[in-house]
This record gives sequence, C-alpha cells and structure tokens, in this order.
Amino acid sequence: MAHRAEPRSNLGNNCGGLGQPALPLAAGRVAVILDRSSCICFHLVALLITNLMKQFAKARESLEAYGIRDTGDYAEVLVAEALKATRNTSGVEKGYDILCPKLGRLEVRSRTLPRDGRNETRLEIPKEKVGGFDFFAGILFDPELSIVGGFLLPHDDTVALAGLQKFLRIPFEKGARHSNARDITALLKKAQEIV
Repeated sequence: MAHRAEPRSNLGNNCGGLGQPALPLAAGRVAVILDRSSCICFHLVALLITNLMKQFAKARESLEAYGIRDTGDYAEVLVAEALKATRNTSGVEKGYDILCPKLGRLEVRSRTLPRDGRNETRLEIPKEKVGGFDFFAGILFDPELSIVGGFLLPHDDTVALAGLQKFLRIPFEKGARHSNARDITALLKKAQEIV
C-alpha cells in the first residue's frame, strides 16, 4: 500500500507542518508562521489593530475639542499655558501661532524624538512665516510626548540661525544654546502637569 502524503496546512493541528501548536482559527482565517516557535492569527491582529484605531479616533475627537489635531497644536497649547498667552485660532491673521502680552507674536515649532534613538531635532520654519512673528518657540518632545526642552529666540536671531542651514531649519541644540535664547523648559514642564 503506497503512503500518501498529507497536504500541509496552516489551518491544521500545527503551523505549516512544523509540529508547532496552531492557534484556534475560525473558518477562512490563516495563521502566519513568524518563526519556528510561534504563530499568530491575522484575525486576532486585525482585531487588535481595529480596536487601537477606534481608540485613536476617539482620542483625536476628544483632543479636537481643545483645538488639538497633532503634536504641533499640543506644543502651542503648552507654550500658551506656560507664557499666559493666547493661541491664534484666526484663519485670517497668519504668520504666528500665539499672541503673548509680554513678547508679542510667537511662532511655535516642535519635534518629537524618534523611538529608534536617532537624534533628529531640526525645527523647520516655513518661508512664509518669516517676518510674521516676534519670537520663535522651539519645543522638543521625547517619544512619549514629555518635554525634553524648550527655548524662545527673537525673530532676527531665529532667521539668521536658520539661514545657516541648507533649509530654513534650526537644530534644537543650536537654538537652545544661542546667546539670545531663553530657556522655557521648566515652564513647559509645569504647563504639561496642568494641561
């Protein structure tokens, strides 16, 4: 009697015939072999991703109630709180993000450090913003959005420093160390505790 080979299936008792236990699967679902010791079900991953996206959508909706769509808006909220200033929500008056009674018009730019450890700290200044603000606020977040540092720099110093780069960008460290920069890190951290 000839021996007939059984077809290998990811839906059977093992993953791809490797002898590893398979995850219970509903009809039509496929297990994926990540390595020889584990399998993961696309359906379970899809549910996890879908649930995370639903949480993300709810968080975005909640943040929009405070005028926050992204980390740039969050940085503006923190600077406004730290300096007792007001965000510019007008679509007509462009060129600045915050109006501060003591400092005038502020342009706020932020950067979030990547999770992979790279030290990318460039803060870009759009050309159309040049001349539209009195002070530049540079904010650096860690990957979990905690404040790493923040500084204020007068407009002319900001533009001169950014002009030394290939694009209108300021490396955070250079802006923070500038002789006319004002360190606002402590104020931002305090604002982060309140907001």
